[in-house]
Amino acid sequence: MGSGCGGVGSGTAPTVAARAMDALLDAGYECYVVGGAARAILLGTRADDWDVATSAPPSEVRRVIEWMGMKPIDKGEAHGTVGASDGGVTVEFTTFRAEGEYSDARHPDSVTFIGDIEGDLSRRDFTVNAIAMKWPGLEVTDPFRGVEDLRRGIIRAVGDAASRFAEDALRMIRAVRFESEHGWRIEPRTRSAISRNAQRVRGISAERVRDEVSRVLVGPHAGRALADMVRLGLMDAVVPELSESGGVGAGRLSGRTLMEHAIMTADAVAPSLVLRLAALLHDVAKPRCLGVDDRGRVHFHGHDALGAEMVGEILERLRYPKVVRDRVRVLVKEHMFFYSPEATDAALRRLVGRVGEEGVFDLLELRRADVVASGGDAAPFLRQVEHRVRDILDRGQAVRGSGLAVNGEDVMEVLDIGPGPRVGQVLQRLLDMVLDDPGLNQRDKLRSIIAGMKPGGGDSRPGSS
Repeated sequence: MGSGCGGVGSGTAPTVAARAMDALLDAGYECYVVGGAARAILLGTRADDWDVATSAPPSEVRRVIEWMGMKPIDKGEAHGTVGASDGGVTVEFTTFRAEGEYSDARHPDSVTFIGDIEGDLSRRDFTVNAIAMKWPGLEVTDPFRGVEDLRRGIIRAVGDAASRFAEDALRMIRAVRFESEHGWRIEPRTRSAISRNAQRVRGISAERVRDEVSRVLVGPHAGRALADMVRLGLMDAVVPELSESGGVGAGRLSGRTLMEHAIMTADAVAPSLVLRLAALLHDVAKPRCLGVDDRGRVHFHGHDALGAEMVGEILERLRYPKVVRDRVRVLVKEHMFFYSPEATDAALRRLVGRVGEEGVFDLLELRRADVVASGGDAAPFLRQVEHRVRDILDRGQAVRGSGLAVNGEDVMEVLDIGPGPRVGQVLQRLLDMVLDDPGLNQRDKLRSIIAGMKPGGGDSRPGSS
């Protein structure tokens, strides 16, 4: 962390936070910058969202925000939190509080507003989140030595780790997320508590798990964090299908298990959510497709197709949006695509048609990472494929039905038919022709071909006679 732990001046706070804190101070209340914003100040980085702990009751915070001409945002006002947003910056003000039991393992059954910041900090998850900086001078209050842990890059639970995770099991995945985002390490007692309580994650709402796991996946230290999820038992709780990969070898080239190969692939691929999900899950079906041929060689026939089905189920269970599920499923289904220098342009056009013009480059990136994680070098092969695909796209050649020079209206007009399955069948046949011969993709030519599809009309494709 270096010299970033020296603190900075009050100008660091966004205007909405500074004005509200100044107004609360004038009314006789205390305000402290806490959470990620306090860490950002100490580290000398930027905080997009700000958390403020205050002695002011929620009603007073709401009054100040309205006085500023802004609309308060209810972030759980019954539990003491009121928010405000301005210029893309969100600020949450939470009244100092103590918490009762967490019978639902997420929310406290009751909160009690209290008068001191140290009591408030004692309810927080990790020591690096239990640092407060008093406004406006930003003097540090650090009852759990969080600044030292921040300096050393240590993730340590506040107080008894098992109790913190019993209150909210999502905190265990959040610890791994800090690993992924910051490169920090979870200290032994906190690790032990996570291992003992990992299965509690199964009781958390899928949406909350999804959001934390997504941040784990796209972090700069995702590979290390994902490996920790496996070691700590969190991966089994979140994606139990992957646990089947732990004892299965990935192949003679890598000398690793399928799980290790999946994590290495995810770490090697570009840090987009779709790519990282596809990389982590691309071989998820291999244990279920494991076979041995008559020569004693191991194979995983059909794992790409079955994997696409499994990925769809996994991502739906985790409540990922349909657009994400569809893109990841296609990448997993196509990740074994075959290519040789003798491949025709028509074959490449069909590949692009199956995965999409954007998806084809994601597919090439996934294939690159897959080969790298297997100990190989796919660069020459992929450069050739990419060059040919870009040439096809630059020439504007149709790869999907939407690129045809005719549409369903043309089909119905020429064949004198109404809407129905026949229209789609004709368009698909036209696309197959155009994929083989892009020169056919002209409106007059395609309408002539359609006319030849009438009963007794023959085949009017050029050269068909």
